[in-house]
Amino acid sequence: MLSKKIPSVELVPEFAVLENREGPINLKTMEWLLLSKIDGHRSVRQIAAATGMGVFDAAKLLYGLVATNLIHLREKGGGAPAPARPASGAAPAPSAERVSQPRSGAPIAATSPPALARLTRLRDECVALLGPVGESVVQKHYLRARGEIERGAGPEAIEEAVQQIARAAGILKGNAAADAVLRLLKP
Repeated sequence: MLSKKIPSVELVPEFAVLENREGPINLKTMEWLLLSKIDGHRSVRQIAAATGMGVFDAAKLLYGLVATNLIHLREKGGGAPAPARPASGAAPAPSAERVSQPRSGAPIAATSPPALARLTRLRDECVALLGPVGESVVQKHYLRARGEIERGAGPEAIEEAVQQIARAAGILKGNAAADAVLRLLKP
């Protein structure tokens, strides 16, 4: 089924520009991560490597993005989109775990209360500490905490996010990384 929309992992994803698209675009955390790596030069395989995902998992996410016309695929070095095989069946059903991009183009820290600015700083420090292997975990917990803060939660949302990131850091990179993440909570 994937091969109907993504016939090769050597194709290059590009953003599709549709003049008549209206309304918000809601994406899963992992879809945002994947989209952040699309630069018009990297192949599906290279994007999967950049996100730390397996090629199959990245292709599954890209399938949904192609099916909803958010992106299209083209041959590497070519300007024209790659021909997609006609797909039978409907696009994937929307997921309950969706997040919206902020409506303003302003950085989150410039338009938000101090808790969001601190959360953003912690996210950036955690990503720098854990590198690409931990980026998706950091982003997942960042988005969850950000949503809680926007709904009125306090510093406990930040602490919970950092605790979860530290737990994942311990699994991914060992106890020293987990301890380093936890030290970020100290002012």
